[in-house]
Amino acid sequence: MATTPSGGTPKQNFQQRARADSKKLDMVLKTLEDIKWSPSRFVLELLRLKKIGREGVAVTVTRTDKHKWVVKTMLNGTTKPFIGEILDLLWRNANRTEFQENDKSVPPGHKMFIGNSSFINNDLIKEKHLQKI
Repeated sequence: MATTPSGGTPKQNFQQRARADSKKLDMVLKTLEDIKWSPSRFVLELLRLKKIGREGVAVTVTRTDKHKWVVKTMLNGTTKPFIGEILDLLWRNANRTEFQENDKSVPPGHKMFIGNSSFINNDLIKEKHLQKI
């Protein structure tokens, strides 16, 4: 059987990477849990351009250099996986999600892309002039 430069077989290396990815995912999910954010809240905070300020007026979100770099490289395709692949997976997962029979909160496939929460103000969604990233 063939071995890799590290001495393992391709199958062993794939299994090790899969376990490592699973552990990394668990670490990220644990961090989100510790700060009381959902994965959706994380993505919202990562990508939001405006938020409601103290006076109830929309204000531009201030991004750190690291934050700007992460968003820019994700959107311009210099990081992998590409954002289109992520959006495709989001759509596929939404279509395959099984809802409980008695769950009437959100019909399958309904309101997936409509902001209807305290985190997103509808006036901000309708805003036509967005901050340059």
